[in-house]
Formats: sequence, structure tokens, C-alpha cells
Amino acid sequence: MDGNRQIASPYAIAFKADAAPATLCTRSLSPADVARLRSAVLANWVTQFRLDGLPVYSFLGRADAPDRPGVGARARLFTHHHFDLKFNGDRVVEATVRTDPDQR
Repeated sequence: MDGNRQIASPYAIAFKADAAPATLCTRSLSPADVARLRSAVLANWVTQFRLDGLPVYSFLGRADAPDRPGVGARARLFTHHHFDLKFNGDRVVEATVRTDPDQR
């Protein structure tokens, strides 16, 4: 991960249609993957989606305060995204994404 590439996402969003929650992917992470993601979360990395030409930003995760002295912050990766879209006729005019760190 170096934060300098844009790639097509596997999200399928139909125009003006509500969608039920769906699993986008499943993946097992290696210890090295976990370390890289933890570092990115603690550094407050942001993801950027482009939807109908509009940028949509979301934090990669959240760092929780340590629950014990001498223990580092707990990094929580956002694995669930909820997209809210607003339309004007046949155009998307606003796009936001909400995340829930408590969903698994």
C-alpha cells in the first residue's frame, strides 16, 4: 500500500435503486497485511471513491485509545460502507459514505 493508485472497485451501484447489504469480498490477511493496515489506520489514511465523477472520502479505520497502560492503540478497520446518494434528475449531485466500526 502506498496510496498513489486508483483502481476500479467491485462495488456495483445501480442508479436510483436501493440495495440490500451484500458482501463485497472476503479475504484472509497475513500478519504482514495486518501490520500494514494497522499502520495506515493509525496514520489516519483516507480512502477515496469516485462516483459519477464526484469524490467520496472515508477513513480507512479508527484508532481506539488503549484499554491498558503500556498497550498501543487498537486499530479498527472499517469493513462496512453505506453509500448515501442524492440525485437531481439524471445526475448524482451528492455522494457520502458512512462506516460502522462495530459491524463485523
